[in-house]
Amino acid sequence: YPESFFSFSSSDENVVKVEKSGKLTANNTGDCVVTVTSYNGLSEKCNVSVFREPTSLSFIDNDIIVPQDGTFQLEPQFNEGEGTSSITYTTTDKKIAKVSKTGVVTGVTAGHAVITCTLPNKVSAKCNVTVENKFARIRSNLDPSKPMVALTFDDGPNGNSTLSILKTLKKYN
Repeated sequence: YPESFFSFSSSDENVVKVEKSGKLTANNTGDCVVTVTSYNGLSEKCNVSVFREPTSLSFIDNDIIVPQDGTFQLEPQFNEGEGTSSITYTTTDKKIAKVSKTGVVTGVTAGHAVITCTLPNKVSAKCNVTVENKFARIRSNLDPSKPMVALTFDDGPNGNSTLSILKTLKKYN
């Protein structure tokens, strides 16, 4: 489209400057609203936040246990006011644990691997992953005439709780 079809503006050019082409240039950290208006008066707004490049990176959990075929979402942590638009995840052993572009770790087979999260400025963090055999199994020798208890766990963001509970139950079984 010709540049005359659209116009762009920033609510705070100290934070973000917008060129005629619509290209944004970050000037300082902060928040602003970028508005695009078409030649016929239609407009749309977009909230823009500008963060400092991270100076450090960590994970909530540096050591995780994932069941075979189970998943765990890694959550990289930055200092307040820092952020990034790009994160790269790698694994030391894809035969043990795979990791997606969004940081979802999948247990492949029992063993140990290390997942590394790297930012464009080369700041990185590592997470030790232990993949254990599947947690659940179906027993075929259940006696329906005896009382049974069924337990369901929702670990929320911490996938290690189920393993801990199951180990404790096994200990006292």
